[in-house]
Amino acid sequence: MKRLIRKKWFRRSTQGVVVVVSLLGLANAMANRRAAVAKRDALSSLKLDGNLAEAAKFKVEMPPDDQNFAMIPLLVKLREENDDVGREVEGEVQGKFASMARNPMGQPIGRPRLGEPWDPAIVARDFQLKGSPAEMLEQFDRRHADVLNALREGMDRPWAVLPSRVDLANPKEEPGGYHDLIGLRSAAVGVALRAELALDAGKGEVALESLLINRRWAELACSQPTANGRHRAWGIDRQSIPPLFRGIASGVWDATSLERLRAAWSGRESRESIERILNVEGVAMAIFFDHCKRDRSLAPDLLGSGDDLFSRMG
Repeated sequence: MKRLIRKKWFRRSTQGVVVVVSLLGLANAMANRRAAVAKRDALSSLKLDGNLAEAAKFKVEMPPDDQNFAMIPLLVKLREENDDVGREVEGEVQGKFASMARNPMGQPIGRPRLGEPWDPAIVARDFQLKGSPAEMLEQFDRRHADVLNALREGMDRPWAVLPSRVDLANPKEEPGGYHDLIGLRSAAVGVALRAELALDAGKGEVALESLLINRRWAELACSQPTANGRHRAWGIDRQSIPPLFRGIASGVWDATSLERLRAAWSGRESRESIERILNVEGVAMAIFFDHCKRDRSLAPDLLGSGDDLFSRMG
């Protein structure tokens, strides 16, 4: 080892390694400092007069009930049902929505993946439908007439805004669940397949109605300013993409129908909308932890209840 240390090349190599390690350590320290400053500045930007911004400033304004698709009796009952029965129990309305993506035996059906060809025979088998596309469509509509008729009552309402489910200003208040959004996403599978059957049967108006129903459900999910709502909306819209493109390519819709579809989807992925969602969630988390600092019992209560933090945030 002493002989190696006497070597000039070894000493220079060692010095080089020390310099490189020192530079890396300095760079890491500078990066950590910049991150700390950025974090401090970000938190400061969330404060007004020394206090975190009030959650009420991010509350979704509700339109009049008679103009709001979310307030049709069927959807009101669905929310009440989910709040009452809890996560493990499926209520009557929730069951009706879920059945739109199940066969008569109650087993969930599979949706073809994006890019896979549409195969009505598979849908007929999974849904246990028989006959021509028009006959299968009639059977599906008859099976789910209660839900479809109830939805048609509110399709002309201009707004689709769900009431907020959690008051961030009162963290100990028990939040309402978003299980109905999960149910709507499941039902969207059946409604999208209804659109496919309608295209096979040459019934463009039924396919149009199905896609617009799914779009209203996606709007309900988007009305919740959270990443969860955006994710549910994306899942619903994703089901509509194949029949939407297929219908446009087939020429089954006239100019008026195409304009209705364009209006339904216009401006849905704006950068401002996504940025607002992320900002609101960041503020929500900051508000929650600010409350936790003042009341240490909040965190144990929350984490010990079996609920995860993001279900609390929406």
